[in-house]
Amino acid sequence: MTEVQSSTGTPGVQGVHMPVRQDTSHVEERLDRMQETGKELLDKAQELTVQGKEVATEYYEEGRDQVLAWQQQLENQVREKPLQSLLMAAGIGLLLGLLRRR
Repeated sequence: MTEVQSSTGTPGVQGVHMPVRQDTSHVEERLDRMQETGKELLDKAQELTVQGKEVATEYYEEGRDQVLAWQQQLENQVREKPLQSLLMAAGIGLLLGLLRRR
């Protein structure tokens, strides 16, 4: 009877070379490159985080300044035309009250 060998890459099959052990210097080089890449990515992420915080701070300050300017403008209008401001506030209150009832 003839023996049949499987083609799963077992030793003894002709023409199949499976590396049993990789060269440790290649593994160490790849590990070093991966660590360097990881450090570069970490540095870039930290840099982007700092930039994001700076941009958020700028937007916050701009928004705050704009709100303060609107507040100052509203205060000036109320001082210049108190009766008109009072009637407008009452009208807005009445409108909101009617809308809430529904």
